[in-house]
Amino acid sequence: MFFPPSHKDVRKSLRLPPQCSWLKINGSWPLSKQKCDGFYSRHTLLQMAYTVWAWYVIASVGVTICYQTGFLMTHLSDIIMTTENCCTTFMGALNFIRLIHLRLNQTKFRNLIGSFYHDIWIPNITDPIIFADCQKRMRTFVIMTALLLCLIILYCVMPLIELFFNLGLDSHIKPFPYKMVFPYDPYCSLMVYVITYMFTSYAGICVVTTLFAEDSVFGFFITYTCCQFQLLHEKIRCLFMEEIELTANDQNEWQIYYKRLESIVEKHNKIIRFSKKLEDFFNPILLFNLIISSILICMVGFQIITVDFDPMWITDMD
Repeated sequence: MFFPPSHKDVRKSLRLPPQCSWLKINGSWPLSKQKCDGFYSRHTLLQMAYTVWAWYVIASVGVTICYQTGFLMTHLSDIIMTTENCCTTFMGALNFIRLIHLRLNQTKFRNLIGSFYHDIWIPNITDPIIFADCQKRMRTFVIMTALLLCLIILYCVMPLIELFFNLGLDSHIKPFPYKMVFPYDPYCSLMVYVITYMFTSYAGICVVTTLFAEDSVFGFFITYTCCQFQLLHEKIRCLFMEEIELTANDQNEWQIYYKRLESIVEKHNKIIRFSKKLEDFFNPILLFNLIISSILICMVGFQIITVDFDPMWITDMD
């Protein structure tokens, strides 16, 4: 897997969010540039295995979405059930697109991480105050990760609780994490049910983990880019304050001043170039996110206004 070279001083090495581990597990992390070690070299075989795993994850998510879509197609007459199950289906579709985008843009992703390391990353040893501020801003993504992990547990564990404590293993109809229609009978044997349950559950885990992992990486890049602009602003302010004290005849001081100004301009250009790379990479994902999220908001709103509300339960509590 690709990772920027570590600095001699460990404190300056890049520390990516821990959520990135899920991108690596799901096969979405960019690989290092291929080396000419031969087809049967260990490095080449590991890269091939990782690529196969990445496409398996994408295929498993796609197949699970097809199963969910099959359920929607067979229950279109029930508008409440359709809108209810569209939420999980559309979320799966969104992250299916994300997984494909990450897989097909490995080079861009690798270059983006490299540019971040060289031009944007602010290690603790360089500016501990800014570093602490960046870490504080990333707490929002930690909370989001914890909430989405709870969502994974609800979807994957609750059906098992219902199976073991309510239905029993002998029940012919057993629950799954989501409403799905299969092209085969998943209840024909316990082994088939277990394999199907594990397959669809892991697909859901990949969907949710990709969601918060990629969002955390995006937020990580944005946070440190904003802090770089903050540092740049402070440097410009200090430079202007020093300009007032400069005398017109002191050429040496003016040369130093121009060099510092040149370094500020160069740093600003690097930040702008990274921002352009960041925009180019995440623009397609943000577009699909906007479209699908808008649809989901409408569906959730529809569910809220169509829920049968019985005011009698309030009086029963008195």
